[in-house]
Amino acid sequence: MKAAEIRKPTQKEKRVVEAITGGKKSYGIYHKCCFHLHTPASYDYTLLSEWNADQYKAMPAQVILEKCIERHVVINTIILDDVKVDGELGCYDNQKELLSYLLLADSLLSAGLEVVLIADHNTIRGIDKLKAAIKWVQRIKRYNTFPLVMLGVEISCADRNHVVGMFDDTTENRKA
Repeated sequence: MKAAEIRKPTQKEKRVVEAITGGKKSYGIYHKCCFHLHTPASYDYTLLSEWNADQYKAMPAQVILEKCIERHVVINTIILDDVKVDGELGCYDNQKELLSYLLLADSLLSAGLEVVLIADHNTIRGIDKLKAAIKWVQRIKRYNTFPLVMLGVEISCADRNHVVGMFDDTTENRKA
């Protein structure tokens, strides 16, 4: 069809289109997303923006607990000996990791994120831990959102660039 053959729609055609679409101009729904999130499973995780990865690794669990108390992720009368890595929170390696995931989950929930893509370096070990932490914090603090946590990975390449992959969270993809 040549440009000269294209004509403007008639008023009747416009009314028909509007009746069909209901006058909608857009059909998408916006969601607040984070498409590159590291968890404590990633070797370069920092927890707080003012820390680097080495500072986070050297940080004792007590400091992380104090941050959790400040954010009201745990009750202010809790002591480190009360933090148990068992039961539904038994997937964590230690108290520091558990508290770090709880603090991360609280940050995501308080920000109202609806979709989160985990992009840890060369591992997918953090996804189930983050899901468990979100579930626990959501139950305690009753946020209005419950984010979809998506399976991803960031692959470190020899040229210092990185490739981020996003995958369906299936048993088959977790094996690969």
